[in-house]
Amino acid sequence: MSIPEPIGENWAKIFPSGRIDTMENNPQKPIHKVTVNHILTHSYSVFLFGLALAILLDSFFPIRTIPKYLLAPAGVALMILGPLLILWAQRTSGKLRLKKETLTKEDFKKGPYAFTRGPTHLGLTLLVMGFGVVSNSLLIIAIGILSYFVSKRIFLKEEEELLAKNYGEEYLRYQQEVNSWF
Repeated sequence: MSIPEPIGENWAKIFPSGRIDTMENNPQKPIHKVTVNHILTHSYSVFLFGLALAILLDSFFPIRTIPKYLLAPAGVALMILGPLLILWAQRTSGKLRLKKETLTKEDFKKGPYAFTRGPTHLGLTLLVMGFGVVSNSLLIIAIGILSYFVSKRIFLKEEEELLAKNYGEEYLRYQQEVNSWF
């Protein structure tokens, strides 16, 4: 594939071989490498779109069932607990990325990962549920929980297959010992 002028010299700096790799001219080379972070980005997007949908639906069909005296304390507690769990999970997984030698099952079972294989998902769910409680919106709570299950069902399988491929038997042993849901 030749590079058209006048943009050719700019493209030549980016693609010195003079060709742009696509599936058509290089079927062996994937367009992008799928990583755990790539999968998780899509997974977390489910929560974002779920929350947006829930807020929209709640504005048309408000369902208020939570007693007013529970709204602030319960909702705020969930809205604090969720991000704390997310932060704990991210700090733990960040330390794992720095480890250069071979990872063991015990390495995977650190921090919140000792209790659930998806603590960030759980933290996001608690955060959205807390917002739903503070808003006294049964729809936000329900769609937050639904987002959790949809995200885990669709993306967890792909994420765990990639982790098993990357880390082998040690990750598979971790999977057997730690629940993926709670």
